[in-house]
Amino acid sequence: MRLGISLLIIALASGPALAACPPPVEPVLARDSLPDGGIRLADGRTLKPAGIELSGAGRAALSGLVRGKTLAIRPLGRTDRWNRLPAHIDGVEEALLARGLGHVAVQAEGACLAALLDAEGKARAARVGIWAERDYVLSTNDEAALTAALGRHVIVEGKVITARRSRGRIYLNFARYWKTGLSLIIAEKDWPLFADGAAEESFAGRRLRVRGRLEYRVGPAILAGPDDRIEVLNR
Repeated sequence: MRLGISLLIIALASGPALAACPPPVEPVLARDSLPDGGIRLADGRTLKPAGIELSGAGRAALSGLVRGKTLAIRPLGRTDRWNRLPAHIDGVEEALLARGLGHVAVQAEGACLAALLDAEGKARAARVGIWAERDYVLSTNDEAALTAALGRHVIVEGKVITARRSRGRIYLNFARYWKTGLSLIIAEKDWPLFADGAAEESFAGRRLRVRGRLEYRVGPAILAGPDDRIEVLNR
């Protein structure tokens, strides 16, 4: 089962092109936001923003952006296990990201990210909202912080210590004793999408920014799928 991950490769390899945004459907009327960051519509459906992981302040601010308002939405795929329909909500995700109230996170296959990444980048540069918090971006070798964040969608930065191939997977490990730091795991068949012809060993010593949902695989890990990216912060 593929886990929901959203990693971004920007500097080393372009990977697949960012998905084109689907056209908006007919406008819908929003009743209000929900505590989990969903949006309840007047017709009874529940939306899940498709391209953002909201902070606590972001979930609180969402209500003011959607309550009683008509929204242009761009649905993506099927409803999730909680019967929430993933969708881009025109203007809403960008507004939250611009205020530093969340980070870009692919919550559904086919999410379109270009405008969202631009909004996030400006907020990061201005150090507003979450970007003013020293511990929002986790360290790849902070075992305690990674363990506490298991199950959450996070952003993690650090230097790759070892890179290896085993049993059909590529492992980028960020700690010498891999159980104490992050491991990024990529299926061998998907590696060309990430590496653009580079061998996995060439990643050793590079500093990466990784975003995704932390899982426990005999240590904290993020499993990357074919639509995902990673961001290389140095050569």
